[in-house]
Amino acid sequence: VADSAPYMHDGGAPTLDAAIRRHKGEAKGVSEAFFKLPPADQAAVIGFLKSLRAPADAPAVRNPATKQLAKR
Repeated sequence: VADSAPYMHDGGAPTLDAAIRRHKGEAKGVSEAFFKLPPADQAAVIGFLKSLRAPADAPAVRNPATKQLAKR
């Protein structure tokens, strides 16, 4: 997660916080629960997510934002 920004399927969320805020539909309940947490707990969740890294030998993932820019 830490090395895969921007987030979301379209690359439209530059930060993890922005990605959580964009989640609606089935994830709405989880997003709402996250924002009910005290700020220190929210920071702990974001800190944990930022600690997740792809293995060094993992293939590169395309940046979805690049594809969106090409369409404009």
